[in-house]
Amino acid sequence: MNEVEFHPQRPTIKVGSLITAYHKGYHVVTKLYVSPAYGSLTPLVEYYSLLSSKGTKTGRRVRTCHIEYCDEVDAGFIEDQYQKEIKSAKQKRDMILGVLKKI
Repeated sequence: MNEVEFHPQRPTIKVGSLITAYHKGYHVVTKLYVSPAYGSLTPLVEYYSLLSSKGTKTGRRVRTCHIEYCDEVDAGFIEDQYQKEIKSAKQKRDMILGVLKKI
């Protein structure tokens, strides 16, 4: 296992970055490393949970996943998520109101 500062697949993710990962929620990166698995070097990210997917505090459970499952969280990412939630809520509202009009 070799620690690295960043990985070419996700060069903006570094130790201390806030990310989403394979496990739900928002996490803080504690280590980036490559591990010889399945005959090649597998890029892994170790992180601890900080917030649930709903934004509430969680315990600091340490987990690891492949870097391809990770996305860095920044203001633009959060704004995109917010807009998707608004769109989803509007679609749900419109569907329910459409059903109510028919009954």
